[in-house]
Amino acid sequence: MSSSKRASRAFAAVFGLLAVLASPAAVLASQQLKGVPLIRALYFSVPGAAVLALIAVSFARRARFAHARSVYADARRAPRIARFLAWAGLYAAVTARSRSACTARSALPVSRDMIAPSSGRRRSQLP
Repeated sequence: MSSSKRASRAFAAVFGLLAVLASPAAVLASQQLKGVPLIRALYFSVPGAAVLALIAVSFARRARFAHARSVYADARRAPRIARFLAWAGLYAAVTARSRSACTARSALPVSRDMIAPSSGRRRSQLP
């Protein structure tokens, strides 16, 4: 097995794993750091995850093509795992982007008559 094929698989797996973990890391950072709101953390982590995932997909394709040109029969599990992590990272970035857009819309100020009271009083009786 050539070193470039091994390196392509390793890079694809590492970048895919980083892309998958970018959004949870942003959520954890927003919980630990008081000055960073969740929407701002996701605003920066989601494009980063998308870029990392696209890099991982590129390395996974390179590893798959190198494996197809190889004359040695070795395990196909490693390119599959790298490809899975790469596409999972891209999926996580795309869905996190749509979730953060929904979160931004739901963070709009709400008037008092839009909220149902938790007590038995009617909306007209709210102070």
